[in-house]
Amino acid sequence: MLKIILFLFLLTNCNNNDSVDIVMNGRSIPLNDLSVLIPNRFKERITRWYNDRSPAIIRTYDLMKNELIKELRYFNNGILMHEAIYSKGDLKPNNSVIWWHSNGNRLSQLIINNKLEMNQGNIWYDNGQIRFHFEENNYYWWSRDGALESKGNLNDTSYALPIWSNNGKFIGIRKLINKSTPLWLEEWTFFNFNDDPLIKGNVLCIIRDNEYVDRVINEEWTLIDSSRQLKDLQLSAQKLLNTIIGKNNFIAGKNWIINNEQYINPPLDSSNTYIINLKNHYYKSRQFNQNYYLKLNSDGTFHYTCQGKYTDSGYYWLNSLDKKLFLHYETGIYNGENHMIEIVNHRKIFYQFRNSYYFIMPPHIQIDTNI
Repeated sequence: MLKIILFLFLLTNCNNNDSVDIVMNGRSIPLNDLSVLIPNRFKERITRWYNDRSPAIIRTYDLMKNELIKELRYFNNGILMHEAIYSKGDLKPNNSVIWWHSNGNRLSQLIINNKLEMNQGNIWYDNGQIRFHFEENNYYWWSRDGALESKGNLNDTSYALPIWSNNGKFIGIRKLINKSTPLWLEEWTFFNFNDDPLIKGNVLCIIRDNEYVDRVINEEWTLIDSSRQLKDLQLSAQKLLNTIIGKNNFIAGKNWIINNEQYINPPLDSSNTYIINLKNHYYKSRQFNQNYYLKLNSDGTFHYTCQGKYTDSGYYWLNSLDKKLFLHYETGIYNGENHMIEIVNHRKIFYQFRNSYYFIMPPHIQIDTNI
């Protein structure tokens, strides 16, 4: 089946907060947002299930940007486990990332800054008692019965801080053992899926430069849960350590995954969950075996290139009533013709010209609505 690929995106010189108005055929067209052309821009998908087919993870994607924007996780009993907002693949700064215990009580709440550092953090026991609080570089730890166990500051010569995964989950505790420059030791304790201690050991921290720190497992660790394999867990711990570069306040670059048996399917990546359906292709044209590229410029003009061999140009306008984009060619083989484009959904673009109709697939690129 022959394929036509349409590259559709905006090229403007405005900033994210500005709107570019193009006057075309007497109409004022705001071009800073292509979402008017795409119905159902935000799409929810169940990306993981439990063995009983109940949803484990539900993600919401922005189809204009091909980005994950929200994630919800559930326990097998249907109780909400996790809620987070994402931006450009990472946790969105200045937004709460929340995890819950299986009984419905809150487990943790984390707010990070633009450097992916803990700005504010709270952790609770399953009985509702506060366990940890962090704000303005000061932290506090409490026992299960409410007694204050320790407190400190990030600038102290010793500290005890939570270990946060890349999805904002409380996965362990790390303590400063011996501080010196450029080397120091920390004691790390990772938890299992039930938030109980699983494995513990020392980590050698080496300053690479003023901002980055390398962390390496020092000596063999202690296995707390005897049902696990020490070698595999220690390897997983080192892989997680390899994603961390901060000094004392940071979020890990990956998740601490030690139990996948509860899920029936592997995780689906946000970059490929919705674009392609291998069983159903939407390429309908049998007339061409070429790739076409269409650029919409902020001044109301466009450039149309075929196989990099020739380029046509003209101007375009938007019919705001039926959300269709019209192209008027002023050069090339289509000189003087009007063509029509309608984005049916995130998979299909409807293109009409010379009394012919084609469904053409948009490429795997990010259509940025803010440029």
